[in-house]
Amino acid sequence: MDEKKNSNEIKKRAAFVLLISIAIILFIGWLLNTPAGLFGKTGAIGYAFCHRIVERSFVVDGHQFPLCARCSGMYLGALLALIYQIMIGKKHGGFPPKSILAALLVFLLAFAVDGTNSVLQFVFEDGVLYQTTNATRMITGSGVGLGIGLIIYPLFHQSVWMLYERKPVINNWNKFGILLLMAVILVVSVLFGPDFILYLLAILGALSVFALLVILYTLLYVLLTKQDNKFMNYAQLKLPVLIGFVMALGQVVIFNYLRFFLTGTWSGFPSLP
Repeated sequence: MDEKKNSNEIKKRAAFVLLISIAIILFIGWLLNTPAGLFGKTGAIGYAFCHRIVERSFVVDGHQFPLCARCSGMYLGALLALIYQIMIGKKHGGFPPKSILAALLVFLLAFAVDGTNSVLQFVFEDGVLYQTTNATRMITGSGVGLGIGLIIYPLFHQSVWMLYERKPVINNWNKFGILLLMAVILVVSVLFGPDFILYLLAILGALSVFALLVILYTLLYVLLTKQDNKFMNYAQLKLPVLIGFVMALGQVVIFNYLRFFLTGTWSGFPSLP
């Protein structure tokens, strides 16, 4: 029994070292082959997932945000929701009550309407319903982002831990109202904030994309290997999280390569007249 346990530990350590090596090689290769500067690197992350049309993105001091206005709202909103839940709860695996889920559904419908109208502006200059702007993209994107964060957080805990709280973190409208207020502050900060705030939020938006990818790939690995509800603490999650990190990094590298191969430019897609 001890020999089998020792053998498993050796295999885990070997896998850990191999994955660290792969991650370092991928990261160095990515660093050397993406645009220079902090906005160049974070922009390359956004480049893997977002159209990055200049006219539909925020700009700070001449630097385009790594993500378009809608994606910025979505990923910053998701990051905000995750941080808020981490601050007020521990290992909660319950989804929000139905009334809050209904509100999130309304946010999703607003996102769909604004997104559809935005696409139609390529054909009809003023859109069909109204003039979609970067402000409406940011607002509706952040609403969906809150929903993403409020779903991923309990999904992670109920999938990973052997023991977890079955009640939701956001279990009433008071807590949800505070989150909404924080989201309003986030949107106002992007629309009217000083440059140093915009720099920070631009970078956080790109990093939140990668963080969400790591979480999702970690969950995918845990579920596919049938290790769900087998972990007691974060130390035991080192290998799954590392695998999630390598998979997320690999996806960014592959998507960067494919898009650059097809377009020959690190710029966003051109906006139609």
